[in-house]
Amino acid sequence: MSIPPGVEIKHAQVATYGGEGEWFAYDGELAFENVMILLGYKKDGFGADNYNPFAGPIASGEDGLDAARRDLLQQTGLEAKHIVFHGTIRVKLEGMDQSLNCSMYKVTKWEGEPKETDTMVPEWFAPNEIPYTKMFDDDIHWVPLFLGAKKFVGRADFAKAGEGQHVGKLLRWWFGTYD
Repeated sequence: MSIPPGVEIKHAQVATYGGEGEWFAYDGELAFENVMILLGYKKDGFGADNYNPFAGPIASGEDGLDAARRDLLQQTGLEAKHIVFHGTIRVKLEGMDQSLNCSMYKVTKWEGEPKETDTMVPEWFAPNEIPYTKMFDDDIHWVPLFLGAKKFVGRADFAKAGEGQHVGKLLRWWFGTYD
């Protein structure tokens, strides 16, 4: 299987498959506490009633790292002290002209305690307790890779959302790891 268009890597250990499309910048990050992972229960808007990584669009003049720091602070009250790029996910939603390019950052040191905000309720999970049934369908494929030591790259295509849905059915996916 070949690496999909837009994934800039020469070699990856393929986990599954994906598709093609145009991308725009987007960021996302997850924080760790020992063997725990911090996710946010989204209160409203896109992804509401699901657990998600803390994310948002990159503002003018920011890079992905700046946006990841800002979003983590705004959505949890945590100030990232050690944050590194750990992967990229490209997401295509059927019917959208553009796709999401999500840069994933791993936070291993921070200041503060997670606090509920207007948009998110942060909650720690052990890796074996991650609530995949209350997350987007692609998360079960990439979160275990994110928890690993290697960087990862991937793609997920979703069908058009039905009534009351944020996204439709997961149609195709492709995820791989690299050094």
